[in-house]
Amino acid sequence: VEKREGEVAMLKKALRECDARERRLRGAVEAEQRAHEAEVSALQQEAAVREEELSDRLTEIGVEVRALGEAQEVNHIVQEGNDQLASASLRLIDRVLVMERDMKGESERVFTDKYRHIALINQEIRKKVSTVNEELE
Repeated sequence: VEKREGEVAMLKKALRECDARERRLRGAVEAEQRAHEAEVSALQQEAAVREEELSDRLTEIGVEVRALGEAQEVNHIVQEGNDQLASASLRLIDRVLVMERDMKGESERVFTDKYRHIALINQEIRKKVSTVNEELE
């Protein structure tokens, strides 16, 4: 009976140690999840700021394109016979349109990079949580 009581006491002690370890591990997992959430939030804010900057720039380019188009019309009416001036204006508009296309491409790359980075972070967290779960088991 004393032997059994000793075994029961040892099992209870081991169970308490396991419970304490589990609480520590859960705390560590929760801390990592909070850190991950903070990092994801920071990345989302950074991406939102960049997106807003790119959107503002695209809007500015759109205004510039419209202004250049209007300027081209005025110049064409005033100097109808000046083919050289019209040609230069068309080349300038083409360059602005290429810049606008490039800015749109950069915006898409920023979003792709942001979501790729978030996916990588999520994958790392899943690995860490999996490791912690394996330790808990």
